[in-house]
Amino acid sequence: MSKTPLKLECAQNKLGVKGTIAFIILADMFIPLSTDMYLPALPTMSEHLNTNASLVNITVTAFFVAYALGMLFWGPLSDKFGRRRMLLVGFGVYLAGSALCAAAPNIEVLIAARMLHGIGAASVTAISMAIVKDCFSGRIREQVLAIVQTLSGIGPIMAPVLGGWVLLITDWRGVFELLFAFGVVGFILTLLFEESLPVSGRYKGSFWRVFGQLGVVLKNKSFFWVTLIFALHMLPFYAYIVLSSYIYVDGFGTTEQVYSYFYASAALISMIAPYLYIKCFADFSKKRFLTVCFTFLLISGLAVLTIGQFSPWLFSGSFLIFFFASNLFRPLSTNVILEQQEHDIGSASSVMNMSFNFFGCLGMLL
Repeated sequence: MSKTPLKLECAQNKLGVKGTIAFIILADMFIPLSTDMYLPALPTMSEHLNTNASLVNITVTAFFVAYALGMLFWGPLSDKFGRRRMLLVGFGVYLAGSALCAAAPNIEVLIAARMLHGIGAASVTAISMAIVKDCFSGRIREQVLAIVQTLSGIGPIMAPVLGGWVLLITDWRGVFELLFAFGVVGFILTLLFEESLPVSGRYKGSFWRVFGQLGVVLKNKSFFWVTLIFALHMLPFYAYIVLSSYIYVDGFGTTEQVYSYFYASAALISMIAPYLYIKCFADFSKKRFLTVCFTFLLISGLAVLTIGQFSPWLFSGSFLIFFFASNLFRPLSTNVILEQQEHDIGSASSVMNMSFNFFGCLGMLL
């Protein structure tokens, strides 16, 4: 595949092309950082908070429920008020949630704070994908998505490892203090970001009617069905996120640090996959390529159910197939979904990401 020179469709005099891509990469890292970093602490948090493991698990699920619902809020508002303004507000909410999580005196407050955390994080994801559509087009967008999804894979690789290291010197509260620092970095980069949605391209209706554009997007049948197809594979992905620490630590008897290395190895494989797509598979038949990828997802599930129970190595190897295949088609799937909608991109990004997280939350509950 010939590499297309990267260029912006909107002016970014302060950040430039590389700075804008770096900003989007950081935004894409916020969710794995906000969830995966404290996964190693889950088995011990119940003792620290004098509660049971089920309630501690709710802190993960509550984050994703609020995160998924928050998508429906931020995307449409960014179509009306602009990307930059809504991102600044969203990062403010994220910082408040991080501070409250770090200071939570009991499990009830922590669950509420995690919901606030999720609402703030939703702005970062929904609006950053709208920025991708604003700033890049065609094959360049697909190339940028591969770069973003490859480098943002550093987040899920480093998050559990960082969390494990933090637990060596402090408790789980230190994880949220570190997340607060990441939020400050994101807020500063947003100040440098120049608005990508011109006034002429914004929604002209009332504040409340802007949310009706979500329905307009959903009536686009091609957008709806393509989004649904790619959202379904998030069921096992999010189930793994919420259960993996218990499987490795309680089930296989590994330490928290060893668990973080198993988790990071899967993230490393998923980080390589988008890069390989652009280098090796971007010119393949899309239908044939996706058929092969979904076949490997099925093979992974069968391997987990059969040989995965015998050792942490076999379990990890079985799931590595899923991580690799699902991330191999990620640049293609995101670009195909965004191409189905020409207007109300913030709303389309919200519906896309909300759908992914709806099925993810369902996977956690199952």
